[in-house]
Amino acid sequence: MEAQLEVACETEDFEKADDLSGKILESEKTQEEAVRVFTVAEVECDQIAAEMQEVLDLEIEIEEEGAQLLQALTKVPPTDFSHFPCSFWGFSS
Repeated sequence: MEAQLEVACETEDFEKADDLSGKILESEKTQEEAVRVFTVAEVECDQIAAEMQEVLDLEIEIEEEGAQLLQALTKVPPTDFSHFPCSFWGFSS
């Protein structure tokens, strides 16, 4: 469009030059808005990625704690739980 604008100015077709100038300006504004929207989306994406990493780190921490608890349970001597009612364990009698 800029080349067309240059030709229009050289041939003194000012109506066409004015029209092309307006289209170029509109195109530049659209491009600026697209860049702004992209920048906002990129920031939001980075924030979400950081939150996801926090959740993943927490999940790993919880899994490691669970593994440590299971490991500790293997060191506890077996106990006779027969004196507990079945409902204590979530079973109906």
